[in-house]
Amino acid sequence: MTELMSLRRICTILTLTVAGGITVCGQTARDLVKGNLIQFNDNGGWRWYQDERAVIDVAAGKLLLGSDGSGTGVGGSPRSGDVEAVLFDLKTRSLQRFTLRKGDPSVFYCDDHCAPAFIVRPDGKYLTFYAAHFNDSSSHYRLYDGSTWGAGKGL
Repeated sequence: MTELMSLRRICTILTLTVAGGITVCGQTARDLVKGNLIQFNDNGGWRWYQDERAVIDVAAGKLLLGSDGSGTGVGGSPRSGDVEAVLFDLKTRSLQRFTLRKGDPSVFYCDDHCAPAFIVRPDGKYLTFYAAHFNDSSSHYRLYDGSTWGAGKGL
């Protein structure tokens, strides 16, 4: 029961983080939470109606989330349009950020509609799908085998 409560707290914090518009350069009074705030990514956007932008792998104890980098955020223009995934270990509370696709001003530019979606497959691997907006009508996917993301492929 405690593990389920922790998962609910993390999902609530994730929701508050996205909905509350937390600043990336420092906390303000509106960012104060009762408990420990976890910043999963210092530069990223996504739409609330895009599913599944965050999934919990209960068996592995991981939280997986995705976003699209902004040229005006932390890291600036080198991260603009980067399609990113964050893997958060619920037990150790450590995280890893992966760039699934580098930004490209002509196709994968900064656009929160380009954020990746995820599923946890029955074999424990993670599958992500993402697509650009306007200039690229294809969908892209990658597979995570537990240690690395495979090469990106287009449909």
